[in-house]
Amino acid sequence: MEMTLTVGSLLAELPKARLVQGDPSASVLAIEHDSRQVELGGLFVAIPGFSTDGHAYLGGAITRGASAVLVQDDHEGAWRTIPRSVAVIAVPDTRIALSRAAAWFYGHPSREMTVIGITGTDGKTTTSHILTAVLEAGRGVVGRLGTVDVYLPGEQGKVSNRMSTPE
Repeated sequence: MEMTLTVGSLLAELPKARLVQGDPSASVLAIEHDSRQVELGGLFVAIPGFSTDGHAYLGGAITRGASAVLVQDDHEGAWRTIPRSVAVIAVPDTRIALSRAAAWFYGHPSREMTVIGITGTDGKTTTSHILTAVLEAGRGVVGRLGTVDVYLPGEQGKVSNRMSTPE
C-alpha cells in the first residue's frame, strides 16, 4: 500500500519549519530545486546560490505546477505574493532542508544501507574507485556518486558528462 506524501508529513521532518500558508494535506508528488524541472504537484525548493537565488524562480515553479514551495525565512519578500492555493513552507536554511526533504520523499534509503563519505583535498576519486573494487571483491553491492562519475552495479562504463555532484 502506497502512502501519500503530504506537506504536513514533510513539516514533521524539517526542524524549525513552519507552514506559512496553504493546506497541510496537499500532496507532494516530486521534489525539485531547478524550477525548470517542476511538474504538477511538485515541491520546489528555493536555494540561494553564488550567482543566482532560487527564490527568484518561485513564479516559474508555480506556473509549472508546484503545489508547494520550500523557502528560506530570510527571503520573506520573495514569497509574500505567492497565490494562496500554493503551500509555503519556511525554514532557516533551504539547502539543509532539501537533503532532509529528499530523504523523507524517498523513504530514508540511507537507513537501509551503509553510506560512506570520502572527504579531503586530493584523492577522493581514486579512493572511491579502490573502495568500490575492494567492497565488490567481498561480494558487496556498491553504488558510487562523485564529481567524476556515477556508478551503479551492472552499469560499468556508463559515465555522465558532468563535473559536479548533484544536489
